[in-house]
Amino acid sequence: SIASEEVKDSAAEAVQRSLGAVLRRLEEVLNVASLSPPRSPSYASWAGTPVNPATPVTPMSDALSEDDKREGCALVAGLLSVDAPAQLLGCLHLLCFESRKDAMRLFSALLRSALPLGADAILVDYLRSHPRIFELLLEGSGHTEVFTHCAHMIRACTRYPQLVEALLREGAARRLMDLASHQSFDISSEAFSSLRELMLAQRPVSAQYMTEN
Repeated sequence: SIASEEVKDSAAEAVQRSLGAVLRRLEEVLNVASLSPPRSPSYASWAGTPVNPATPVTPMSDALSEDDKREGCALVAGLLSVDAPAQLLGCLHLLCFESRKDAMRLFSALLRSALPLGADAILVDYLRSHPRIFELLLEGSGHTEVFTHCAHMIRACTRYPQLVEALLREGAARRLMDLASHQSFDISSEAFSSLRELMLAQRPVSAQYMTEN
């Protein structure tokens, strides 16, 4: 009915506004765009990017004041306490396109910002205790509506060796290999990029996995 459609549209708009507000605040506090960790020399060399090992790297946490860190930590902890990442992934396919993008950006921003904030331990523990999140990401990597978002979030997880280990334990390598031969070129390309990042971002972890399997 027209009334039910109006209710759905209103709910979708409310979700989008809420996601957008949280994401903007997180990016304001953390200045996420400037906090992306540098690639290791070995990865950058493989990717064809010139690297000077003698170039000093400024710790990302130095870009944040103590007040920013406290506020950022509280924001991260609050999002995890209400199970926001798992809840968003569970309904990702139901969201409108713009809300899906905001959900993806929020998930990725959490992973980028946790280390400089000193919130990496609680974030990693949360994700490792919610294996369903990895399952949803892998399932979504093969779905037309959300494969781009899920692939981006999988690659964001590879910043942490513990999460690479968890993904490999969930069979991510095999499933991404299968998706790399998907009949859809876009899905196969994203799956291949995710597989490459999974195996190369944390080489000691992936090497141990390959040795044991």
